[in-house]
Amino acid sequence: MVRRLPRLVGLAMAAVVVLGAERVEAHPLHSTITELTTDVGRGTVRATMRVFADDLEAAVARFARGRNPAPTSGPAWDAAVLA
Repeated sequence: MVRRLPRLVGLAMAAVVVLGAERVEAHPLHSTITELTTDVGRGTVRATMRVFADDLEAAVARFARGRNPAPTSGPAWDAAVLA
């Protein structure tokens, strides 16, 4: 009986996962990473940001609300992102 318990627990957990999978909605993981690099010789710091494109687009669109519609490419997009 002691050996059956881990099997029963495993089966029960598998059943919960399979049967509950339709009810559980996974939230996508979004992360932004910023890397700072210093160049002592030039006296500069470089910041490199990695952002999910859809998150950046949504943020620019929210910021541009009430103004001109947010562009999706070209110099106007670059200006909107920098704003």
